[in-house]
Amino acid sequence: MLGSVEPLSKKPPLQNQGFKWWEHVTEIWAVATNIYIEGTFPNGVQYDMASAIQLMHNMMVAHAKAVIAYKEAGYEGKIGIVHSLESKYPYDKTKDEDVKAAKNEDVLNNQFLLDATFLGEYRDETMEIINRLVELNNGSFHASKDDMEILKEAAYWYREVSKTKEL
Repeated sequence: MLGSVEPLSKKPPLQNQGFKWWEHVTEIWAVATNIYIEGTFPNGVQYDMASAIQLMHNMMVAHAKAVIAYKEAGYEGKIGIVHSLESKYPYDKTKDEDVKAAKNEDVLNNQFLLDATFLGEYRDETMEIINRLVELNNGSFHASKDDMEILKEAAYWYREVSKTKEL
């Protein structure tokens, strides 16, 4: 199905040792925020929201490719991703700007990645907020048609296949 992902020619050695659960990527939000927002990881970049968002998308596409290759190779077991989800609440729920800020944070930290994982697409609400955050930071975000097809195919494994058999 994917021209850019070749089926794996042999199973990883750990597969033969009884490991049935594979975590391909962990905590994309933590990686993105530490590299491009807080600057605590090398190269110390701070407040580059557009790069953080692009990185999260690119990491989700890489994960989706791994899920597809794993399933197409016929491995037994489960493959997945670990998200570091964070609850977001307005400082003052009676103030519109606080409610909006909490929603922005929720979309950036949670909804953007969950949309990619389980829907294989970004909802209109998600993209409205993501695009606004990128524009406010004088950046750009690009999700190609091919990227979106890959996300959609991997999301199929999470949604549809899991209804009938174990992932």
